Amino acid sequence: MPSFNPDQTDIAEKVLEAVEALVAENLPVEYEYLPADVKELPCLMVSTIPGNPVEKEYVDGSYIANYRFGLLLRQSAEDSQARLDAIRILRNIADDLCKSPPRLEGVEVWGLNKDNLPSRIATEEPYVDYQVTLTVQYKAHR
Repeated sequence: MPSFNPDQTDIAEKVLEAVEALVAENLPVEYEYLPADVKELPCLMVSTIPGNPVEKEYVDGSYIANYRFGLLLRQSAEDSQARLDAIRILRNIADDLCKSPPRLEGVEVWGLNKDNLPSRIATEEPYVDYQVTLTVQYKAHR
């Protein structure tokens, strides 16, 4: 495997591309931004979760690392069905990503897993935010 030391930005870009490919026709996707204007909703945000990504280092310079990210769906939610739909949308997107993790050049992706189930994290009239967090685990070389 060629030597490549990805930073979290490289991986965030590939995750964003993978999410956009999944939902591009149905839902706008942004990185680290959610609109406050109800006319621009629903909208999906990909957000990097901070932390030290390196889990284990080896003598040969290779390492196991994690990229943790959240998918946050903001939508107006006037009734119970709309709120249930938001959870279903996030679950389906997360499931699809786990089945087909993004390809990362120069690293070996070991897997992509959900850290939790989609849930409501904020309510601010006139919209509601729902989030699921995921982790990409990969092996790379320095």
